[in-house]
Amino acid sequence: METTKDIENLMRQAILFPDNPLFAATRNVISRCLLYWKTHDHLNHDDKSKIFSFLYLKTETFSLSEKQKSEELNVSEKSLERYRDDFVKTFLFYRKRMAEGKCVPIPEPDSF
Repeated sequence: METTKDIENLMRQAILFPDNPLFAATRNVISRCLLYWKTHDHLNHDDKSKIFSFLYLKTETFSLSEKQKSEELNVSEKSLERYRDDFVKTFLFYRKRMAEGKCVPIPEPDSF
């Protein structure tokens, strides 16, 4: 069974090595997740997509400690942990749907 850390490492590897074809499907799932969180933010007046981007799309933040990340994002470490769990659940949901052929791949955003 994959842990939250395993999934987060996979997501970060896909961003660190954009030209690696082995990560193409992972990058597409990340794109879907980003779109989901942007929609969530719009509907709920929230900022989860910014946190998602900070954690998984900005390579300069990958080496920060959890404390540094929470301080930078101005959220508690406990809240950040809950958000990370939600992000990973969303990733796993879309990865499963794509494997089942129930999601059409979408183009990667220019912000990657």
